Amino acid sequence: MATAIATFSQVLVFAAIVFVGHAALSTKPDGPIVRTQYGDVRGMYVEEGVIFLGLPFGVPPVGELRWKPARTYNMSWAPEVRDGTVPGPACRQGGCAPNQTDYQHSCNRDKARTQSEDCLYLNVFVPRSVLNSTARLPVMCWFHGGQYVTGTGAALVYDGRILANKTDTVVVTTNYRLGAFGYLVTGEGEDDARGNYGTLDQIEALKWIQQNIADFGGDKDKVTIFGPELRVRFGCSSPDIR
Repeated sequence: MATAIATFSQVLVFAAIVFVGHAALSTKPDGPIVRTQYGDVRGMYVEEGVIFLGLPFGVPPVGELRWKPARTYNMSWAPEVRDGTVPGPACRQGGCAPNQTDYQHSCNRDKARTQSEDCLYLNVFVPRSVLNSTARLPVMCWFHGGQYVTGTGAALVYDGRILANKTDTVVVTTNYRLGAFGYLVTGEGEDDARGNYGTLDQIEALKWIQQNIADFGGDKDKVTIFGPELRVRFGCSSPDIR
């Protein structure tokens, strides 16, 4: 079950605004390993808890899957341990090239500001309180802004570690397809692009939370989605979310 918060989300645009400069550096090696249905993933310790970056939630929407609804990720990376310290690529967009200044820290957090059509990845921020506990914490899922054409869940401005630790919740931030890749409409026929693929990506991320967040200490029955007001209201109108 998911509930939504819209208007106060801009206030929570996170403690991250205060925290952006600190976020990139305050990490520790040899993070914990979490076992998931896809295989083991190693996160990284930070002062506020643990971070897991770049977790796939959808099959890469490329080739024949371009301009198609997201498909549930169902691949295994076992026996390898997935590196959860590296963000997944941002979805294709303009304005975030490596030679452009990212004044708002809203581009991908890696130095190359990697982008790809293969971009259905999310990030999980776990507070300190869950590290030695069997309790399941409420979950907050952030859908970034950007007018459907820019943004990424892995941006430093959306880093959820402080929010997770201060509110004792598990915070999830996620990508979704943008621009023409996410919202192109060419017609209503079976072979046409019908749009709203970015919104369907958001729904797929929520499905991932239902199936997997318990592995990270979250309670799948206590999920709140939040973000810019119109986007959250639009997403919550979908029966797939309710």
